[in-house]
Amino acid sequence: MEIIKEELENLIEKVSDNPLNKKSSHKILYQINHGFQESVLILDEFCKKHSLLTYSLKRIFFALITIYLAIIVVFWMISFVVKDEVLIADLSSKFAKMGIERGDTRYNKILENRKEALGVSGPLIYQILNYLKNVTPLFPKTVQTSPILNDITGNIETTPVVKWFYLGLALKPTNKPIFTPVSEIFSSGMKISFVVGFIGTSFGYILGIPLGVYAAIKKDKTADNVINWYSLIMFALPTLVTIKVFYEISMGLGSHTSWTTGGLYTRMFPILAIILLMVPGVAFMTRRYVVDEMNADYTRFATAKGMGEKYVFFVHVFRNSFIRMVRGMPGAFIFTIFGTSLLIERTWNIQGMTYFVIGAMGSKDLFTVMGFVVISSFLGIFANLIGDLLLAILDPRVKLS
Repeated sequence: MEIIKEELENLIEKVSDNPLNKKSSHKILYQINHGFQESVLILDEFCKKHSLLTYSLKRIFFALITIYLAIIVVFWMISFVVKDEVLIADLSSKFAKMGIERGDTRYNKILENRKEALGVSGPLIYQILNYLKNVTPLFPKTVQTSPILNDITGNIETTPVVKWFYLGLALKPTNKPIFTPVSEIFSSGMKISFVVGFIGTSFGYILGIPLGVYAAIKKDKTADNVINWYSLIMFALPTLVTIKVFYEISMGLGSHTSWTTGGLYTRMFPILAIILLMVPGVAFMTRRYVVDEMNADYTRFATAKGMGEKYVFFVHVFRNSFIRMVRGMPGAFIFTIFGTSLLIERTWNIQGMTYFVIGAMGSKDLFTVMGFVVISSFLGIFANLIGDLLLAILDPRVKLS
């Protein structure tokens, strides 16, 4: 018995959960492992208690990783297209007056100073990391603005400014002075894009939801077939073709060729084009959700209990269908502004985001193109977060905790 008791005491000593056990030769490692396990348990308990919040944070985390990888890839690709001449294109006339030729010492010095001021000097990996630092709004950073050549000294004069979020300077902005901050350019263009996109998207849902509900109610009947065929045809047609055809129709109806010079009648047609593209998708999605809810067991049970058809539909079927749709509305709004709306703005010459982005692509304006990628990506993450919060607010079955 004494032998067995001694062996049990040794075994208990080895597997003891007491971190203060002085007989353990691996006390420090054991404490670290014990603390790590406790942290994992606490985190696991928190995730179970706040499942939707945890899910949203995971989505944001992985979306941020995707955005940073996209920024790295796009920056790397554009860097092969943007030559050194683009960075000093505004100095051509001054070089001629100062007697500076390409390749000489002064030319190389001015070029290097300009690249350093713009944040694109040194190895490519350093340029990418510097840009990632500038677009990460977690800490302030000192950046250089207004890198103008001093005609007397031949140096690039810069003005240091502290920024939390910095998209760089436009190299060849459309309708703006050179070296205008990209954020300032987008602030003017985004106002117009947001107005056009918001009105078009809103009316797309206002018209598409009733159309989808009507198709669900008339399932497998003539009206349902007509709406489905309309949606499928619009899905099949390339977006650019649809916009061009609608543009020619608007010209035939007396519309002006440009949003800027046209009046209210002209400005109505780009919004109608967005609505035309939005309605089929919204109607198709609404029909699917409503049909799913109409065939659910709880709907049949409510009907069997003798509840009115209208009561069952509006209180149960439509409400639950709308909750499923509302989560995707913020994302659809952002996609319209930075996707479909770009083609429409280009067609009607609307001076929104497209007015600057398309021009930047043609002139190889590195920072304007990258700014568009960053802004659209971050707003996409924000839209997904808003969708998750709307789901938690509207759906009583879903809570943040």
